[in-house]
Amino acid sequence: MQTRHTEIGSRPDAMTWTYRAFHYLLTPLILRLWTRTRVHGREHLPATGPLIVITNHRDNWDTYLVAGCLRHRVLHFLARPSGLEARFLGWYWRRLHAIPADREGVAEALRLLRAGGAVGVFAEGVIAGELQRALPGGAVLALRSGAPVVPAAITGTERIRPWTFLTRPRVTVTFGPPRVLRRHGRDSQAVIDELMCEIAAMLPECYRGMYG
Repeated sequence: MQTRHTEIGSRPDAMTWTYRAFHYLLTPLILRLWTRTRVHGREHLPATGPLIVITNHRDNWDTYLVAGCLRHRVLHFLARPSGLEARFLGWYWRRLHAIPADREGVAEALRLLRAGGAVGVFAEGVIAGELQRALPGGAVLALRSGAPVVPAAITGTERIRPWTFLTRPRVTVTFGPPRVLRRHGRDSQAVIDELMCEIAAMLPECYRGMYG
């Protein structure tokens, strides 16, 4: 059963044609022609089973870059609810299997994880040049679901522009080992802050912001 925000089938990895086009054709082609992309730690991404990818957010390209690393899987990113309510943008995001970062979206994310799906979370909730204080939502989702979390660190996507095929900037995504988050007497903010320190350690110092 679909919610009013999502376009998914009964299976969490059922792809729309839009998602397939970006996943298998457009994103790989653009990254190859416009950038020098390096992916580290791809082996940490499980081929099946519940998964939460928590990452920093440099540019709108991050969604396509990270999702493209999960071959044969759909990565359902939590997205801005107001964007999903917009007529065209909402339609487009739903075709890319986005779910809202609100109460309804969290319930949908938990359902997807229980069904063995994959969910993506931009920890800071905004696009930022360097790491900002993370919102606790990613930790809440991980703690409630018990799903393994893979931290990811992205650099260089902010330099992808129509003219960059002339210079092909370096774009890098690094995935850390998966693990299940535990409270150990801490609140959700402390849990996500610890994970953000792991992400910061995978980034150049100039990207680390408050987690430096």
